[in-house]
Amino acid sequence: MVCALIWLVVAGRGSAGGIVVPRDFPTIQSALDRASPGDTVIVRASGGPYHGPLVIQTPDVSILAADGRAVIACDDTEPGITIKTRGVTLRGFEVKANDIGLRLKLASGTTLDDLVITGARIGIQVDESDANMLTAINVRNGEVGIEMKSADRNVLRRIRIDAVADVGIRLSNAWLNTVEHATVNGARVGISLADGSEENRIASFVGNECGTSGVEILDSSSNTVTTSTLAGCAIGVSLNTADNNTVENNRIKNSRNQGIALYKSRQNTLSLNTIVSSRGNGIHISDSRGDTVAYNSVTECSDAGIRLERVESSLFLGNRVENNAVGIQCHEGSRNRVLRNELSGNTLAGIVLSEGADNLFLDNTVTGSPHGIALIGSTGNQFLRNDVTACSADGVSLLNHSDRNLIQDNIIERDHIGVLIAASSRGAVTDNRISGCETAIRLFQSGTGTRVEGNLIVDNSIGLEVSSQLEKDETILGDVDAELLQGDTEFQLVLTNNTFARNTSYDISNTTDKTVYAAGNYWGDRHEKRPERVVGKVVLPRSSWKGTIAIGTTDSLDQIIIGRLLQLALVADGVKVIDLIGLGDAEMV
Repeated sequence: MVCALIWLVVAGRGSAGGIVVPRDFPTIQSALDRASPGDTVIVRASGGPYHGPLVIQTPDVSILAADGRAVIACDDTEPGITIKTRGVTLRGFEVKANDIGLRLKLASGTTLDDLVITGARIGIQVDESDANMLTAINVRNGEVGIEMKSADRNVLRRIRIDAVADVGIRLSNAWLNTVEHATVNGARVGISLADGSEENRIASFVGNECGTSGVEILDSSSNTVTTSTLAGCAIGVSLNTADNNTVENNRIKNSRNQGIALYKSRQNTLSLNTIVSSRGNGIHISDSRGDTVAYNSVTECSDAGIRLERVESSLFLGNRVENNAVGIQCHEGSRNRVLRNELSGNTLAGIVLSEGADNLFLDNTVTGSPHGIALIGSTGNQFLRNDVTACSADGVSLLNHSDRNLIQDNIIERDHIGVLIAASSRGAVTDNRISGCETAIRLFQSGTGTRVEGNLIVDNSIGLEVSSQLEKDETILGDVDAELLQGDTEFQLVLTNNTFARNTSYDISNTTDKTVYAAGNYWGDRHEKRPERVVGKVVLPRSSWKGTIAIGTTDSLDQIIIGRLLQLALVADGVKVIDLIGLGDAEMV
């Protein structure tokens, strides 16, 4: 009876002012076993170190360290602390463990605050646990700092993770979690979102010297990485088979490989990022489609500012790309839109497109590179309203069967060669202003069907040069160690409605044995060419076209196909065709 009375008095006193360990109970676990929902267990640091493992199953209890940081040590393979209930608060402890420092299993509404986890293989594991709050936590050593599996709506704030071997914070099949103001130093990966993790938000993260990537998103979608700083990582942000993610307003510097890398990823948005001094590419996208890269600043990267490989139907808008080796380099890209970008001071070229098709380049500014815009083996692209200036080699070049491209309404000024077309045919150079160049337009093996029409060609040394020779080292091909291919030996140039004025050496120079027909152009303020302004086989027939033919057919598919084939053949041979194909009926044709 006396013993029972003493226990009731002690327990009652502990509940009124909090259960105190070791005053009321010798161990933390014994105090937890006696605690009721709503109780507070106060653990005096001076009574430690305390030994785990601990299991917390009573809801709504608070376990608080007092008089300093209380140490809980667990030497076996069990987690140092396991929480299996709701509403628990744990604050002010250091946990030393071998396997898992602290585990939340089927827990919710938990608050973990002001904790230090050292030496554990996994510092904190959040498993099938939702709506928990983790703040002011420091994890050191081990393999993984914090692991979240099938965990939703958790918040991590002010987390610091140092010297873990693998991943700082790992989310696997985790949804709607927030990580803010976390720092990871020296891990293989800073933060990993994997295995179908969706709608997570990473903000104000700092990742330093991560061996593979600062942030990686694998097989996951609709996540956001924002306002983060990633320094000295192999890759700042990496997306692999990841769709609909947003990477915005981050600062990425001194990456050992790429600033941002996308692989087999669709419909992601990369915007407002600052990428500086990557040893490889600033942004590298491969085997992807439908992505948006907008308003980023990419500077001083050793390779390309933006490198694209097999990228389709993507938008590149308003980026500032300066002082890289190449501004934008695209290989085998198609149906992309490159709009309103500023590319300056890139040491080889502003834009290089190889083996690409059907891309649109509109309203870009390219300045201060040896080569402004270079196409190699690329067809069906459009270059409209770009400014290409101060390029020491060439402003725009079409090389190695870059056929059927349109260069229209551009301002091309103060380049060595304004437009170079070599071993490429059936292109159109129309309505451009080309001025202040050594040679405004240079053609070499430009084949049949090439059109130079409606351009203002003024204040150059030579307006149009048709060359019999060209060395690869005179082009970007010499810089990339590629050969200049043989072009079409046939020649038919449509040259009409251009204005040649104030070109100091020649308006037209032709060093080939082919004939350039140059009627229908304007020569300064006069409509007649002065003979001393041309050199070589340049003649003035009635028209720069060989003749004019109207082709008309019914709306029959067979006749339309035959009509189109005939039209293509005649145009390639220099005949102007009036197109009435498919407009007639059987009685009219």
